[in-house]
Amino acid sequence: MSVETVSMQIAGLIRPKGDLLRILLCTCKCSGRLKLPATKWIAFEPAHQALRRVAKENIGIDITYIDPYFEANMDDAGQMVEHVEPMMMVQTTSGSHPLAQLVISGEATGTPGDGSDYHDVPKVMDLLKDKPERFTLLARVVLEKALRG
Repeated sequence: MSVETVSMQIAGLIRPKGDLLRILLCTCKCSGRLKLPATKWIAFEPAHQALRRVAKENIGIDITYIDPYFEANMDDAGQMVEHVEPMMMVQTTSGSHPLAQLVISGEATGTPGDGSDYHDVPKVMDLLKDKPERFTLLARVVLEKALRG
């Protein structure tokens, strides 16, 4: 019997440094919907490094702060363990593609590129209410929970 596994991604709820009223959203190339910046999680890559990698390589910005982030590396017989307290974790539980995202929040500097931009939080909240189909499902769940509490 074959067992399908879940693709795990690191996603970011990123705001410009010192600005709590805007968040970074990317345009999905396949659907045109808005999504959080996210990347495949490479084996043994610390979560915060994965988020910094996708921000720099794909978007052109630098993550300057990740909150709250607690690194507690413990060496046990050559194993290193990273402790991260994510903002949340979301996953699809049915459909064609099993996907989970570990969402980390933080701040960045630089001008986003490659179909990414900072969006005003009140406008995002209005769009979530009036046109929820403009977002990928995982982004919609994260944004509704994060912005509406």
